[in-house]
Amino acid sequence: MKVFTKVASWTSVVLFAVAFMVGGYVFAYKWQPGPLITYIGAGVIFVCFVLNNVGTGLVVRRMRKLTPENATKMLAEGKQTAATDEKKLVANVRKWRVLVVLWVVFLPLLFIAYAFVCGANSHTMPFVILSVLGLASVAPIYVSGADSDYFDEKYLLPRDEFPTLYFLAARAAKAVGLRKKVGVTLIAGGDASVGNYDNMCVVVLGSTLVATLDEGELYAVLLHEMSHLTQETNLTEVEGRLDSKLRVDINGFEYFLRVATSGWILAKYQINYALYSFYAAERIELRADEATVAFGNVDKASSALVKVAMIGIFDYTYKTFDEPNFYREESIYPHIATNHCKQFLHTVSKNADKWLEILQNEIVARSASHPVCRDRIAAIGGTLEKPTFDADIGKEAAAALAYCDKEIVDNNKDDYDKQREEYFLEPKRLVDEWRQNGCPDMKERTRELIVALTRVDCTDDALALCDKVIDGGSSEFALAQAYFTKGLYLLHDKLDKSGLDMLYKAMEINNNYRESCMEEIGVFCCLMGLADELDDYREFAVKQFYVQQKESNFSRLGANDDLSEEHLPEELLADIVNFIVGAGDGTVKRIYLVHKRIDDDVCCSPFVIEFDKGTTADKKLETMNKVFEYLDTRPDDTQYALFNYTESAASAVRKVKNSCVYDKYEGINDDENGKN
Repeated sequence: MKVFTKVASWTSVVLFAVAFMVGGYVFAYKWQPGPLITYIGAGVIFVCFVLNNVGTGLVVRRMRKLTPENATKMLAEGKQTAATDEKKLVANVRKWRVLVVLWVVFLPLLFIAYAFVCGANSHTMPFVILSVLGLASVAPIYVSGADSDYFDEKYLLPRDEFPTLYFLAARAAKAVGLRKKVGVTLIAGGDASVGNYDNMCVVVLGSTLVATLDEGELYAVLLHEMSHLTQETNLTEVEGRLDSKLRVDINGFEYFLRVATSGWILAKYQINYALYSFYAAERIELRADEATVAFGNVDKASSALVKVAMIGIFDYTYKTFDEPNFYREESIYPHIATNHCKQFLHTVSKNADKWLEILQNEIVARSASHPVCRDRIAAIGGTLEKPTFDADIGKEAAAALAYCDKEIVDNNKDDYDKQREEYFLEPKRLVDEWRQNGCPDMKERTRELIVALTRVDCTDDALALCDKVIDGGSSEFALAQAYFTKGLYLLHDKLDKSGLDMLYKAMEINNNYRESCMEEIGVFCCLMGLADELDDYREFAVKQFYVQQKESNFSRLGANDDLSEEHLPEELLADIVNFIVGAGDGTVKRIYLVHKRIDDDVCCSPFVIEFDKGTTADKKLETMNKVFEYLDTRPDDTQYALFNYTESAASAVRKVKNSCVYDKYEGINDDENGKN
């Protein structure tokens, strides 16, 4: 594929230059083939554009109309096909790759030919410009990603400091049939991955993985990763490279050109490749696991899988509440990776039996890219057993942790002070102020306070405040946040399924928590093997999809909406108006309120804020953010929406009688006050 793109790129440039020179020569001697052939060529290009854009629109429309039920059915059928006839899916992806290649060859040739004809016709210079734009639309496909195919060796581990890692990596690559140079690099944590570059293959290992696996287990992980680069495991390696090239970001006019000339065929290719990658993901992982047995030891491969899974459980229970704030100290804590490993070894020594039980009962998620640990071990003929952890890590493992410690410091030192201000100092000031004032009810800022307490590692105080809010002893403004925080704590820290009800309650109170809560509930049910709760969650998720579709209309306001006069209780309306006016610090000119009906079951109450002329954009944004936070956390059951006074919003509020609920200059000529 690389050779093809280089040849195609240079060939198109040369042919384009030759065509223009010949066209210019013919033009200089006044040879005119006549306008007919020019317009025929233009017609061909126009038809290509129309068909392409219609096709792109149909693809997008079809994806938007995909319901959860149809998506679930499609994905289940796709995974079944991958399990029984993966070659059929591979053949389909390869077919689309061939069509893409033919198209990106045909399109430049079409424009080159058209450029030649246009150059010969003295009345068609606009079409010459069109031909140049057409070539520009596919040029990025030829040349994009060229630099990204090479890995800079400065990011590799020093070979002399990590001889064992390099020896095991080279041995694994050779075992699976790779003949490339092998590089190794590290990241903090317990993940592993591999990349295939033109100059080498590079395996990325988590520092905690390196420190807690013995050589046999580490070799099994390396065999698995290296196997991903073989065509026996990755049946669409060539197609994956093309997909990566198409994902290179292009902006503005280049993007418009690509969509206009090639959007349909590229979208079809990328969708089919993405679907295959999802359908076959588990099969690919199982094939990579086979290499760990074919060239290694089944017992070591099994224990490696268990250790990797246990690091994942540790991260789930540790990182949400127990891990100290990264920005707590004035300078970057220099032992982040080392501390992560030590905490894991300390925690697993106490919880290994409990975690092993979790691994035995875990349920594979429908969206999972990997089979669960239990199924992977069964597939290679291994046994799911408690592994042995050595608390005394070796010299090279210690060097790996030290290397990651330094990398973390180096990668974060430039903007550490700025990030520390936002993620630690600012919330700490709020907490300090609250304590100095005797821990009063913070009313609409209670939600912000709960978040601040968790960020400055005051988990016990945050949970106590959550309990107080839930019991009705503090501001109801933070009720959804209280349920959300308490639910997260129960799920992550205690592995207690009673946290599920807390998250459902948070969503019931405030639908803006929906996305976060849904993800947490799904992950926990699969991790803990809660089959009945998972079924309930999936049924609930389908219902929420349709609710969310209706609620998406809340983000728009125009004269064509079903609008009417809104009648909020006077005291409630007065509270909201007073807050908005105060948040604006005198810049709010008018406030409008209407009732928007979506259907018989769904409606909302949009507020529209009109600012004084001359109000800065920053002040408007600050005010709108404060008001949004206030409306979002109000304890009443009304669904609010918030808009700036744009042309569309203005046309909507003018349509409704008595929509203006506050006028700063009521009874005063605005022009006399210099505000219009």
